[in-house]
Amino acid sequence: MSFKYHIVYICAPSWGHCRPSVPISFKIVKERPDILVTYPVIGKFKERMDKEVSRYCIGENSALKDNIRVVKISDFDGGEFQYWDLIASIAPEFVRKLCVREPMTCSTGQTYPIAPKPNLCLVDFVLSPLGLNLMKDEKIDTRIWCWCAGSMLAILDVVGPGYLVDEAKELAKKTNKSIREAVIELSLTSNDKVIKLPGLAPAYVYELMGEHNIPGADEFLIDLKIQLADFFRQSHGLLMANTPIMEEGCVNFTKQWLGRNCYALGPSMLPGEVEFNKEESSKGRDVVTFLNRVYNSHGKNSLLYMSFGTSAFPNGDTPWQLIGIILDMKIPFIFAMPHGDTYENILPPELGNRLESSELTLVTKWAPQQTILNHPVTGIFFTHAGQGSITESLALGVPMIIWPLQADQPYNAMNLTLNLKVAYQLLEVRINHGLKPLYRGYKPKGTKEAIDTEFRQVLKDAFGSDGDAKRKAAFDISRQLKETWEEGDGATVELRRMLQENFL
Repeated sequence: MSFKYHIVYICAPSWGHCRPSVPISFKIVKERPDILVTYPVIGKFKERMDKEVSRYCIGENSALKDNIRVVKISDFDGGEFQYWDLIASIAPEFVRKLCVREPMTCSTGQTYPIAPKPNLCLVDFVLSPLGLNLMKDEKIDTRIWCWCAGSMLAILDVVGPGYLVDEAKELAKKTNKSIREAVIELSLTSNDKVIKLPGLAPAYVYELMGEHNIPGADEFLIDLKIQLADFFRQSHGLLMANTPIMEEGCVNFTKQWLGRNCYALGPSMLPGEVEFNKEESSKGRDVVTFLNRVYNSHGKNSLLYMSFGTSAFPNGDTPWQLIGIILDMKIPFIFAMPHGDTYENILPPELGNRLESSELTLVTKWAPQQTILNHPVTGIFFTHAGQGSITESLALGVPMIIWPLQADQPYNAMNLTLNLKVAYQLLEVRINHGLKPLYRGYKPKGTKEAIDTEFRQVLKDAFGSDGDAKRKAAFDISRQLKETWEEGDGATVELRRMLQENFL
């Protein structure tokens, strides 16, 4: 097929950043089959992205698979941050070749037909240094936009007018510190300043600070915040996988503030668009069998699903205390372990034995999350509040219990509990600076006894009438999220506006 336009989509090599981009690309090429989308990827992400593209490009849309190319530009297979550094170092040369219309060659040996010169390059916000380098490169003649798959509340707190980086620049002027030193002082120091973000209740800075960061993440995030502020403001446009339905005040403020190419195309992942991938998990069939068995024995909304994503897990013994409480209360549940951990080496032996002997429990790795959330037996999702997880949960009308760990998760937790009223946030599990008084008027004790009391009450509420009320609120949001992609509604109108303004 001959293409008229070309978009290069550079996502951070992390599934939570790659996956939301695929349905957006699919919607773009379905609306405009004259557009080609190219993904430069590394290592294992080639196979995973190809599978994800294939989930959308089936049946009457099968020909659109030719519109989305996933090109492996390195066979490297290593740690997450190593992936990020590598794609940032080799992607510029890939884009330069596309700008002079050289053939694309995959490291697998596959060669693609010559493509049109890129009209647009979307760069993940966590790859801001790469975005800035592409903008400065004289050999790269295309527009560079920022792609945001995370919470706009968290991003705005860094890059927005008068927020973190602007504050750091003012502090640096007054104290002769470097901007980096000022950012460290303002973002890693447990200070009592009150943050007021559009659409979010006031909170102290320390309330929104991560408490369980990945080793090495702090240093990475400090540099990223500074460069993100520059890239966010200097890029030629912004594409958000967000929606005013979930972050109304913040999304609308961002669009008004930037006043240029700025589009909210969320939610990007909507159940019902594609068949759920039940085989994504190595125990996919066992999961579905377990769900059906619990549904037959315990009925609708009786199961708790527990997953904290792929990158982090809470520190200390508290997770095991909470799992013990779930077992004590005889609540059926699925525990999706973090990647890289096995059943034997992360669980205390005694707890492992209890889980192994319980007929109400399934422990698995890489659970088919959409399948679990979509099953009528699932009543509550115990999550870290990562952007992808909360979007899937709300799209399927499932309320949440939230234990935020890092990054945008504390912002999401406040939004879901105080604004949308679809979740319970655990407060007694907080540690370090998290034990200081919250702006909302509560001071966590942080003792084992307080954790026990709070979690038992939350579980009682979640599986009672209060949980039903939160489920009703979540279902209402689910309906709105589905409607926004219907003909003539919000996200569909936004997509067509983006295409009309940039690809005519």
